[in-house]
Amino acid sequence: MLDVSDIKWRKTGDMIVVVRKSKTDQTAQGERVGVPRQKNNPEVCAVTALRRWLDAADIREGRLLRGVNKAGRVGDRGLHPGSIAALVKGIVKAAGYDDKAFSGHSMRAGFATAAGARKKSLQSVMAQGRWKSERQAMGYIRHGSLFADNAAEDLS
Repeated sequence: MLDVSDIKWRKTGDMIVVVRKSKTDQTAQGERVGVPRQKNNPEVCAVTALRRWLDAADIREGRLLRGVNKAGRVGDRGLHPGSIAALVKGIVKAAGYDDKAFSGHSMRAGFATAAGARKKSLQSVMAQGRWKSERQAMGYIRHGSLFADNAAEDLS
């Protein structure tokens, strides 16, 4: 779970996220992940979205992600990790898609697939996703990148 103190804002508008412990860092050595601001498309910018959330919820310390009750009040405690999958499924279903095909990892797979489709190097995808092996990372890169940098392209 991430806290406000795990976010370091840069003057450039980007942010650095300090992941204190994760499945890829069981010994809690901590890892830093750079999250660039999406200058050309603020509608899908994680940095912009996080800033808006923190301001709207008036969160200055403690957990980043918190529950919101039916009255729209933001709670003081962090979200339970298991609730992320339920939130993803609810959003997907509301958008008219089959929620059975999605999980909390769908965002991670979506990132890897989009990066692959935009011809980002496997090494840079692995660094951002904190995957330790190429096999792990490739498991997240879905069909959307089948034709990115395809070796069979333009051979004639």
